[in-house]
Amino acid sequence: MVIRSVHLVSIRNSTFRSGDLRRVIVSVIAALAIVSPAFADSHSDDILAMMQSVLAGQLNEVAERAASEAAASDVLLQRQFAIELEDMSSGNYATRDNRAFADLAPLWARARADWVALHAPPNNRYVPAQLLLLPATITTLIAVDASTSTAWQLERVNGDWQIADAYYVSLGSAGVDKRRRGDQRTPLGVYWIVEELDSLALPDRYGIRVFPLDYPNALDRQQGRTGDGIWLHGIDPDNNIRPPRDTDGCIALVNERILSLGSVLTPGETPVIVTRELSWRKPTSTSDTLVDLTQSLLRWRDALQEQNADAYFALFSPDYTRFGLSTEQWRVGRVRALAAGHVSKVGIEGLSVLRTDEDEEIFVTRFEQIIHRTQGSPVRVLRRFYWRRNADGELRIIAEQNG
Repeated sequence: MVIRSVHLVSIRNSTFRSGDLRRVIVSVIAALAIVSPAFADSHSDDILAMMQSVLAGQLNEVAERAASEAAASDVLLQRQFAIELEDMSSGNYATRDNRAFADLAPLWARARADWVALHAPPNNRYVPAQLLLLPATITTLIAVDASTSTAWQLERVNGDWQIADAYYVSLGSAGVDKRRRGDQRTPLGVYWIVEELDSLALPDRYGIRVFPLDYPNALDRQQGRTGDGIWLHGIDPDNNIRPPRDTDGCIALVNERILSLGSVLTPGETPVIVTRELSWRKPTSTSDTLVDLTQSLLRWRDALQEQNADAYFALFSPDYTRFGLSTEQWRVGRVRALAAGHVSKVGIEGLSVLRTDEDEEIFVTRFEQIIHRTQGSPVRVLRRFYWRRNADGELRIIAEQNG
């Protein structure tokens, strides 16, 4: 028997944004709405379908539907779901007074798993098209697809890349392609994990593990992008989920997923690719671009070793500059450095090559540069070059940085 004694007249009424009152209401509903498990389970499929729509970015529409259905129902699960969605759509879900419902956690977990399975590549041995080369020392790669709010964890197994796991993620509330500080967008491109922060010293909304990315990098600065503080992090422990567009520009995962992912992230080594829409390729396919980039990097090395200023500058964009200098000032300084003849040999180890811009042919090469000097011990420096094809199809360096 179902006792229809309690109805939520309006799920959206501000009364239900009080944590204390809400807990009282939920307790009353639990006491009066005597619903058999079988009856409640019959609504799980409908809730799962609505959860899928939430993950697809249709939060407000689903919240209205869930509120309408909950007002006419005595099923506690439906009422909890409506309250959670109301919290999300109103922005109040991330406060301590609006707790997630434990009854819904298994359904959200299943909805996330179904979501990432729906957007999986043809097979788990495909790799992101942006990946051209990573050294054997790097065994983990993260690729984020903003169009589907999914992140893919790839691991190197016996020398081959395979998809090891996938995660639903929440990105910037204004979308992607960050341009300026405070625009609430997630940057597009290739970034590296910098460090792990102490999550206990941060607000609860960042969850249990926090990994900053190296935004803005040299390419971002060269293109006039501003802002900082782009992190890969968890969510408030009292939330079951966050909508797909909900952060200030960070990449957020539910806590149990950032916990498992965090065990394989290595600061200074793990790259994170963020794309509008991830495309996949067979790992065995060859790349003429990889050959071109490798040869261009070797020409840069040879020019540096041979103190050949003309060959050196030919590899840079005509308007290239660095350190706030004009192009001419930068060139004068490099000529002096090359003429000094302190470098006898240059080695390149641990080369990474990735495409870092979806709209243009811009690539990043990251490597350890070993400088053998005429006197003293060799010096090892982690370097990064950003290359772009010019109108003639030639690769030229447009930005560089250490690290």
